[in-house]
Amino acid sequence: LTRERLESFDRPIRCEPEDFPDKRDGLIHDFRDYLRTLKSVHSGTDLQTAASECQQVINDHNELKSKMGYVLSQAGRNSSDPHAARDFIQCAVDARAILHGIGAFYNTQDDGRRAR
Repeated sequence: LTRERLESFDRPIRCEPEDFPDKRDGLIHDFRDYLRTLKSVHSGTDLQTAASECQQVINDHNELKSKMGYVLSQAGRNSSDPHAARDFIQCAVDARAILHGIGAFYNTQDDGRRAR
């Protein structure tokens, strides 16, 4: 990263960097949390966490269990096969419809809010 490169952007950066030692630790903490969120979203752990939270509901419905099993097994795979992508999306849509049908999205959470 060079000064010339920074100045060549559509919105060029031309000023000298400033150091704020009193804010450094807070920013490092915030960026680490942001990085953790990005890694979680891109690795599919949010899907796995959500599935584990409603494992009881999933286990009580065989069709839902089958659909979620397929979705979880395929999540994160890099496939260029359009048929596999279509099957994955269809299973996810079907699983969501089943969850809506049994009212799983509207159960009261521990904090009193309703899941949507």
